[in-house]
Amino acid sequence: EAQYANGKRNGSFKNYWENGKIKSSGNYVDDLQQGKWKDFAQNGKILQKGTYNAGKKTSKWSFYDQRNRVVR
Repeated sequence: EAQYANGKRNGSFKNYWENGKIKSSGNYVDDLQQGKWKDFAQNGKILQKGTYNAGKKTSKWSFYDQRNRVVR
């Protein structure tokens, strides 16, 4: 689900796996990823999280194993 303004994604965004669980969540500004983002496995556990600025990954991203432990 996404919000659009002037044909571009703007605002909160969620993408879902076929099983209904969230695949990714974050925000868009003028069709570019912006701010905090999270990606999830099909079982609902977090895979990675970090921050985007104007569509580019910024800051340190955290990656998780299936036990929700940071692996890098």
